[in-house]
Amino acid sequence: MIIRNGKVFMEDFQFHPGTVLVQGERIAAVSSSGKPEGEKAENSSHEVSLDAKGCLVLPGFVDIHLHGCAGCDFCDGEPESIAKIAEREALWGVTSLCATTMTVPEERLLQAARAVKTYDRNWREKEPERWRRGSHILGIHMEGPFIAREKKGAQKEEDIQLPRASLIYKMQETSGGRVKLLTFAPELPGAEQMIRELGEAIVLSVGHTGADYDTALNAMRLGVKHVTHLYNAMTPYEHRAPGVVGAAADMPETAVELIADGLHIHPSVIRSTYRMFGEQRVILISDSMRAAGMPDGVSELGEQSVYIHGKKATLADGTLAGSVTNLYDCVRYCIKEIGIPTESAVRSATSNPARAIGADREVGSIAKGKYADLLLVDEKTLELEQVILRGRILG
Repeated sequence: MIIRNGKVFMEDFQFHPGTVLVQGERIAAVSSSGKPEGEKAENSSHEVSLDAKGCLVLPGFVDIHLHGCAGCDFCDGEPESIAKIAEREALWGVTSLCATTMTVPEERLLQAARAVKTYDRNWREKEPERWRRGSHILGIHMEGPFIAREKKGAQKEEDIQLPRASLIYKMQETSGGRVKLLTFAPELPGAEQMIRELGEAIVLSVGHTGADYDTALNAMRLGVKHVTHLYNAMTPYEHRAPGVVGAAADMPETAVELIADGLHIHPSVIRSTYRMFGEQRVILISDSMRAAGMPDGVSELGEQSVYIHGKKATLADGTLAGSVTNLYDCVRYCIKEIGIPTESAVRSATSNPARAIGADREVGSIAKGKYADLLLVDEKTLELEQVILRGRILG
């Protein structure tokens, strides 16, 4: 496959007129000169040529924090649910993702871990066509159960636990080493010991926390380099008590997630976050739930009823409960509605999240040797025109 005449988002995080050559599942060459080096068999009968004139050519998006969509949730613990989520997200331009769990009973967490392992190992052989239509499952993001009760958000209080590395080891054993990211509250008893014990085995993230500045800063000095949905379910950023936000801002290696769905964070705060942290540290996420892509009504999240009206999802008491927006729409909102530069927003949904969990050798940018996960996007409207996943055109 050859993709010509588009503006390609290169590894310098800028757009350049260019050409991308795809061979099999991988990118074979990229060039800004119009013809990639090593291009062969250009005119052969089996070669597919896509004219991307008027389009931006983007890397497939990477969502490292989503719970589900299309009526399914990763905590269902079923490979079929994972397949449906992966297929729908791919059509939305999200070609890589982390299966995100919630604060649920331990057996449900282990069931979800088994399902991810089964899907990854068995489906590519038993259901190869469906597997190839679905997003890459990069691993598991455990959002809880080690969270603060007063900052639980839409998580179920009865299932909250104190931090212990033993559960993570059990999840790793069950999933075949697929846990990549853990959200926890660093002020809880046992949190510091867990950080020291886990070391760099997985990425640790501060979230659903009442931690003050000093507590959060201490965790980050011990090795925590990530913050889960900045501003939401944590101490506020105040001038005398800067909390988690201030601690993260003071630690240059700390990446921060943002839910840019138009509800969770005010546009002014999103703009100021990019200025405070820089485009290299912001990671856009959807935090989507099973109701994403579904009609209004009553849904479920973490064994609790959730009420959906338009873009808004709430518990019975009015608490915001995740989002019903996909990552592509979050990126488009940032660019079209609140003025984030296209290059910054795209970087925040591709390279940054891939790098945060160590997946950037395979996905997250348009480079030789990486998976051919590409989006063709109308340059003026930012409408998604075409998705290419593992070198195959979807749709």
